[in-house]
Order: sequence, then C-alpha cells, then structure tokens
Amino acid sequence: MKIKALSIAISISLMLILMFSGCSGTNGEIAKNKEVATVNGEKVTVEEYDFFLQTVKQQMEEEARQQNVENVWEQEIEGKKAVDVAKEKALEAVVKNEVQLLKAKELGLRLTEEDKKEITRQKKAYMESLGGRENYQKVLKNMGLTDKSLNMILENNKVLEKLYMKTTSENAEYNISEQEIKDYYEKNKEDFKNPTVKAKHILFKTVDDQQPPQPLPQEKQDEAKRKAEEIYARIKAGEDFDKLMNEYSEDDGLKTYPDGYTFGRGEMVPEFEEAAFSLSVGEVSDIVKTDYGYHIIKVEDKYEYLPIDQVKEGIKQVLIYEKYNETVEKWKKEANIKPNEEVILNPGHKARGIL
Repeated sequence: MKIKALSIAISISLMLILMFSGCSGTNGEIAKNKEVATVNGEKVTVEEYDFFLQTVKQQMEEEARQQNVENVWEQEIEGKKAVDVAKEKALEAVVKNEVQLLKAKELGLRLTEEDKKEITRQKKAYMESLGGRENYQKVLKNMGLTDKSLNMILENNKVLEKLYMKTTSENAEYNISEQEIKDYYEKNKEDFKNPTVKAKHILFKTVDDQQPPQPLPQEKQDEAKRKAEEIYARIKAGEDFDKLMNEYSEDDGLKTYPDGYTFGRGEMVPEFEEAAFSLSVGEVSDIVKTDYGYHIIKVEDKYEYLPIDQVKEGIKQVLIYEKYNETVEKWKKEANIKPNEEVILNPGHKARGIL
C-alpha cells in the first residue's frame, strides 16, 4: 500500500474530476429518490449511489490504465463482471458514508456558520472555474446532480471531516507509537524505494549569474578549468575537501546547503547526476563538466530507500486512517442495513458511463 493523501469522503477535487469526465445522466427509468438501501431506516437514494458509482468508475479505470489493461468493462474480476464489481463497491461506499453520517448525527456534530460560508466559497470558486453559472448548471445536469444535491455532498463531506477529527483525536487507540511506524515502514519498505544521493561539490563557473545564465568569455572558462584541475590535484594529494570547498567553490547554494544536496534521479543536470550516482560513499569524482561549469563531486551518503524520518508523518496518517476505517466497519456491523437488490440489479438502472 503506497502512502496517498488521506481522503475521508468525496473531496472537492474529486468532484471536479468527476464533473469533467463527461458522464451521462441517471437513467430516467429509476426515480432518483428511490432507495438502493436503508441504514437504520434512513434511505440511501439512487442519486447518492450513482455519485459513488462514478467515483468507483474513475478509480477502476485509473487502476486499469496503470496496469495497461484495455477495455476494463469487458473484463472479469474474480469471476464477476467488472461492472458488477463496480456496483458492489459503490454500494459498499455509499452505505459506509451513510453509517458515518448517522454516527455524526448521534454525536451532535453540526455545521457552523463558518463551515457553511466555506462551502459557499467552494461553490463560488467551483462555478468560476467552470466559466460561470450557465456552465456550472450544465455540468451538474450532466452529472445527474442539482445545485441542492451538490450542496448536500459538500455539507456531508464537512460533517465527515468533523467526525474523523473527533474520533481520531479523542480516543487513545489512535495514538500511533514509534514502533508501529517502524513496523509499517519495514513491512512496506518497497513502497519507499527511491534511490537518493547526498553529495557536496566544488564548482568553478563557466556562466554568469544572469537569468538565464550566459557563457563567460572563453578566457574565463579556461581559467575555471585550470582552477578545477588545481583543486582536484590538491584533493588527490590529501587536502581536506570541505576546507577547499568552503574556500574556492563558486556555488551560490553553498551557504544554504553547507552539508550538501540530497537528490534523486532526474533532479540534477545529467552529467552531475550520472557522476554522483556512480560514486561510492566518501569517493570523489574526476572533474565533471556541465553547462554550469566544472564540478568536483564528493558523495556523502547514498540511500536506496527514503529515510524513515522523511515519511514517518505520512505513515502515521495512514495508520490512523486504517484504524478509523476499522471503527467505521464496527459501526457498520452494528447498523441495520437493508440493500434493495431490485433497484441495484434492475437492468433499467444503467451504470452511468459504464454501460
């Protein structure tokens, strides 16, 4: 499992993705207020279900794209048609959503006036990004939504955020230990594979400080090369690299990064990168020529994986979310859930954008 941005419910950014996906509206043969399920007597409507179905559709198509699978909706997944898997996932998601909303209601979690103002600001920014009210209404119509239903989605999202924060901040079980973080890191270490080098360098410039940099006169470039050769000889003779770097390097970033640069593939100019990755820890390169000048590089450290200190906060959030999801599953088991298979499986209820 790779660390991803934590998503408690349908975010505004996901809404934008879905709105631009060009999905057709809900099939008119099924009334939007007809329930696909009830949770403790509360209806889960077709409109709500369809919204989650579009979310699942996007996720499954993205996963198929990453795995180079073509025509995902013609495939079978563990003996089931892909579209039926999508419907099951959508029902699962919308029911869990309703379970959380009922729990929030039970705990008395409500929107404040500031929350409502924030939602209004979101919708306004949303409308402007679509080019105005007319386009906004067209997009909603294409999604099978109304301004009222979008408002409900945004309000529910805000309530679920409050539920998540209250649940995870007020219960000791959500206190993640250093050992839990370490165990997760070791168990999922391949997810953190990211070959990285920490290197220092002594630079003799062959360009000026303009933007974009311009080549120095040839005599200045020749002088830079002579200096590099001289300092390289002194390093080979045993002089201290750091002392020579601090005295002679013309790198403008030296004051900001006195201990060197840490970088992965594709972050430095090719010649510099290739030299750094080819060196062992403690080894000094030959003189390396790039568009910036002449470099003498010393590798301070190399990492095959991202250090745990760089990812521990992300791991912590993943572990908190996993525990929260277990809590939601517990609430779900305690709830009285009645799916309406007649509506879900009805041939008239097309999986929008899928069938």
